Amino acid sequence: ALGMPAGKPEASQHTPCWDYLFHMMDENKNRSVTRAEFTQYWARQFAGDDANQDGLLNPDEFQPPVIFNYVDANRDGQITLGEYQRIYPTHFDRRDQNQDDVLVAEELRTHR
Repeated sequence: ALGMPAGKPEASQHTPCWDYLFHMMDENKNRSVTRAEFTQYWARQFAGDDANQDGLLNPDEFQPPVIFNYVDANRDGQITLGEYQRIYPTHFDRRDQNQDDVLVAEELRTHR
């Protein structure tokens, strides 16, 4: 239906979404992303979602509800920056194969 050739998607390690995101995180455009750049990117995303600028995300600012409920770890009806940033580090850690807190293009293509 999409005009794509048949294949085995379960065998693919290609991650175009994360390739794009890491490109956006690469602040100095040196084709690598430090853990600090990664963390700062998600802090900016949080601030952008915080429509009323109260430092918290409420269910109207962060959708869908099923994801809101997952991120709201203490189930108090609001998401703090800490709760928000807690869900992303595994994506960095899985790819940082040499554990140097820097991701390069090759690590984006092959991860554990």
